[in-house]
Amino acid sequence: MSGNAMKSDSQQAIRDLEERENASIPDAEVSPAAADAESPTGNGKGVGCFGGGGWWRCLVPAKANESDEAASRDDENHVKATLRELVIYCCFLVLMTVVAFGTKNISMYNFTQSISGLFLKVPISNGTKLFAEINSIQEWWSFVNGPLLDGLFSSSGNLSAANATARSTIYYETVLLGVAQIRQVRVGNRTCKVAKPFRGVIGWCHGPYSADNAHRGAFQGRGGGSGMAWVYQNEANLDGSGSYSGAVATYEGGGYRALLQPTRAASEQTLRNLFDSLWLDRSTRAVFIDFTVYNPNVNLFCVARLVAELPATGGVVPSWEFRSLKLLRYVEPFDYFVAACECGLLLMCIYYTVLEVLEIRRQRMAYLKVLSNYLDVALLIVCYVCAGFNIYRIAAVSNKLHQLLVDSLDCPNFYSLSYWQTCFNHAVAIAVFLAWIKVFKYVRFSRTLTMLSATLGSCAKDLVAFCIIFFIIFFAFALLGTLVFGTQVDDFQNFQQAVFTLFRIILGDVNFYKIQQANRLIGPVYFLLYVFFVFFILLNMFLAIINEKFGEVKADNEVGGGHARIDVARFLRRRADRLMDKLAVRRQKVLDIQRAVLQCGDEATVNFEGWRNQLRQRGFADAEIEALFAKYDADGDQVLSAAERMQMRRDLEGEKMKLDREITGAAPAPDQVETSFEVGSDAACSVLDEDAGAPGLRSGFRGEPASRDELAFLTRRVDRLEGRVGGALSSIDRVLMTLERLERLRLERRTSLYRMLKLVRAPLSGSPEVSRLNLMEQLQQELRQWDSPAAGVGKPEQQ
Repeated sequence: MSGNAMKSDSQQAIRDLEERENASIPDAEVSPAAADAESPTGNGKGVGCFGGGGWWRCLVPAKANESDEAASRDDENHVKATLRELVIYCCFLVLMTVVAFGTKNISMYNFTQSISGLFLKVPISNGTKLFAEINSIQEWWSFVNGPLLDGLFSSSGNLSAANATARSTIYYETVLLGVAQIRQVRVGNRTCKVAKPFRGVIGWCHGPYSADNAHRGAFQGRGGGSGMAWVYQNEANLDGSGSYSGAVATYEGGGYRALLQPTRAASEQTLRNLFDSLWLDRSTRAVFIDFTVYNPNVNLFCVARLVAELPATGGVVPSWEFRSLKLLRYVEPFDYFVAACECGLLLMCIYYTVLEVLEIRRQRMAYLKVLSNYLDVALLIVCYVCAGFNIYRIAAVSNKLHQLLVDSLDCPNFYSLSYWQTCFNHAVAIAVFLAWIKVFKYVRFSRTLTMLSATLGSCAKDLVAFCIIFFIIFFAFALLGTLVFGTQVDDFQNFQQAVFTLFRIILGDVNFYKIQQANRLIGPVYFLLYVFFVFFILLNMFLAIINEKFGEVKADNEVGGGHARIDVARFLRRRADRLMDKLAVRRQKVLDIQRAVLQCGDEATVNFEGWRNQLRQRGFADAEIEALFAKYDADGDQVLSAAERMQMRRDLEGEKMKLDREITGAAPAPDQVETSFEVGSDAACSVLDEDAGAPGLRSGFRGEPASRDELAFLTRRVDRLEGRVGGALSSIDRVLMTLERLERLRLERRTSLYRMLKLVRAPLSGSPEVSRLNLMEQLQQELRQWDSPAAGVGKPEQQ
């Protein structure tokens, strides 16, 4: 029983030894098949951008333990696949750019300026003030009765009777869709609290506008005004007017609406009735003027909104919006081309979506650890959202135009649609921006282009620490400026404005005199301290961090060969050398054939046997010789006549000159094109000898001096051969080193096993239990010696 136990223990010890031995084998000794299966670019997952995952594999760096020849082979596959995927992505980028600019029109800016200038740059009738300078409600009424009506009906008075139906036109080119509307929002009385000392004197209080303070009931003006202008209508009844964020508050889409009339006279009467009935009073907090115009010449809509906010402090705060949009997308032939590009872009998005899904299935949670994956997902989401809105816009515009045709006396509310169209344009712009930023993913295989990303990556931690310090000081100055100058300087009227002002100071846009005028003591001190700490200290620290890390990355790039494993320039250079080699070989063949023709002498005819002997000496195969001879032997008599021989010479000369142009890129000289000489003459031989680069070479045999082209071709071939032989020798050295390590391990294992066997065969002394414990202790000691790094290579002892 004890013998079986000792045997089992010894076998277990031997198995432990074998496991430790297998674990000690270096990673370089793993079989190439296993290495390929584990490698991101190995055969187990496919090579390149299209094998087992897609374009992201092009950016996965090689493992450090893979062999040089495998790395060299994978490098070329990486470059091919990356360039192929880069071409596909460039197509995606071109499609997205065409679609983005397809929503634009070169006339949009001019159209916006012409419409806005008609209402914003025309002075009010009772003075020289513009709409942007309105300060009271009386001036607003003057603007409505003056520049507003003049702009809306600027061409109606000069139209003939035949064109009376087109009465609401602007500049004779732009049509007013429906009529304009005026909408106000109000607050109720006692929406604020009057201070206790004034409660007996002041019995009214109209607070600032908010959703809670908004008044939504009917009201009456002076003289008991009636009609829809005095009844509150919600946003749904107003066909989605949309909320508006003004300078004072954010206003809802509902309110009290008054419609102007199709003619100027009727509109003036409507405005007069509203003014006489005090339609605007101290409860009014904002007045909106909405209208939409369309110019068929350039197929553009302009949605206009003129806003006058009446804050609780009194006065008027004017603002405006003019949105020139291309809502009818598919009208001209170029628009249908853009539609085709949109379809192609959608297919490309589906293609990249499939790749992303496959990558998520392969990486699972590791997919979330890569920052660039979020960029890919965001880009695809934006593209799909834009595609969905494109469909919605077509249906919405069609519905709006149908309503306009049914009731031309209503105001078609395009404001909400224009808002979403503007959001769509912004989303497309963001998608184009992300798509162009994503190009950096495909240029990381270049050592030069990776220095930027490597610099930013290496200084990320330092930049985070710097940003914490910077924003602490920056926000402290922003708070100080808001509290000190907020009541007197418009650039510091609130915290948000103060932050932008301080950023402008960094860029040199500063109004020091306003700060000094607000406070002659604190203003200059504030400005000097901010410039000293932020500009002279913090910004220079930022530049020092970037400069230091860039120097380190550049040094690593020069010493360690860069951060990019793939050198595209070298790959393209190698391909160009191969192409030039092929052209040089073809040119040399043409020269050999010409020399063979000249070797035939001044004979009028050339027979097939002499021709074949000459070309065989120059290394041509029989099939090539027969094919070339048959091409010019028109009568098939195995003899080239003088005319056939001359035709061959001309074709060969033309082919040689064509190859020369492809190699050098230079056009042939006129004298070379027109050169003609007799076959077998000295002039012909000298010309061929000059082309071959060996003056006096007449015989054409291989024992003669080589030409410059031959020498350059052979030099490149020898260089490539030396490189391949060097790689093979390096591989052989690594194999020999691996075999030597395996032999050393085998000897050590043999020695250890021999010692263990000797311990098992030794006679037992004492009780079996004690002997077994002694044996186990000795086996464990052998195992510890085996694990010791100082263990030498043992030699087998003689029994």
